[in-house]
This record gives sequence, C-alpha cells and structure tokens, in this order.
Amino acid sequence: SPLPRSSFERDFPAETLRNSPADFVVPGGDYDAGLAALARHVAGESPDVPGGVWHRAGGVPAEAPGAPPVAELDTLPWIDRELTHWERYGEAYLHRPAAYILSGRGCGGVKGPGRCSFCIWQYAFWKMTARLRDPRAVAREIADLADRYGVREVFDDNDSGGMWDLAWLAAF
Repeated sequence: SPLPRSSFERDFPAETLRNSPADFVVPGGDYDAGLAALARHVAGESPDVPGGVWHRAGGVPAEAPGAPPVAELDTLPWIDRELTHWERYGEAYLHRPAAYILSGRGCGGVKGPGRCSFCIWQYAFWKMTARLRDPRAVAREIADLADRYGVREVFDDNDSGGMWDLAWLAAF
C-alpha cells in the first residue's frame, strides 16, 4: 500500500534542512508558485515565510502553514523555452524537434487520485489533487510550439494527461 501522504510532506523537507545548509525547502509540484512567493519574502516584500515552505524556526525544521495547491493552472505563465533551453530535451522521441508540456498537475486516475500503486508523484508532488489546464490553452501552447520552434512532437508529462477526464479530452 502507498505511504501516508504526511510522511512525504513532513519527513523529506525536514530531512533536507537537517542534513544541508539550505535555508528553505519548497516542496511539491507547485514549487513554481512557492518559489515566486519565497522570492518576494526574501526581497522583503512579504513579512512571512510563504505557506507550505519549509524553513528553520529556532534551528528546527518547520513548515509555514497554508499554501493550498494552485487552483487555476491557467494563471501560471508558460515555460520560458529560451531560458530552459528546451531544445536540449526530448529523449528518444520519433519526431524532432520535440517538446514537453504539462496539461495539468496530478492524475485523476481510473480509480481516483493517488490510486496507482506504482506512482509516487501523487504523494510527493500533487498533494492528491488532480487539476487540468483549460484545453484551449493547452492547444494554444502546442500551436505556439509548432509555429515558433517547429516542434513536431509534444510529450505531455502530466501522468495520464486528460485521459481520466472525458469531458476535458472531448473539449481538447
């Protein structure tokens, strides 16, 4: 059976802080939003450590309360392909150039989120939530990749993508 969610969320960030000189740990699959909030905190724009971010409180690892998963994924910016050197990725796909996208975060799965016995991502990254981007936004991103970079193959790295949500798949 899968490990309890709490062990992933509590033990790994605390272990990192105990065994490294890191000041903060931004865990989970919404690290981009957490990291942006942490940058605002470090810059002095926000007095409190952002929710969900682990830090040292009196020398002891502690998690700041809060930080639900990002509800509306379409509010997040697209990947900056130039900054990340997208062309260096693509592994052994059939058509080049190839690119990665995320149509969502988390997997609804056949039996519901976190029901796969082989997948740790639901516990380690997605807090047992399954969220999908608007299918039109996903189609726009794919069209942009084809138009701007000549991408011929796209890999959706969102577990099973929208395959578990038939309404989403039909709209896409």
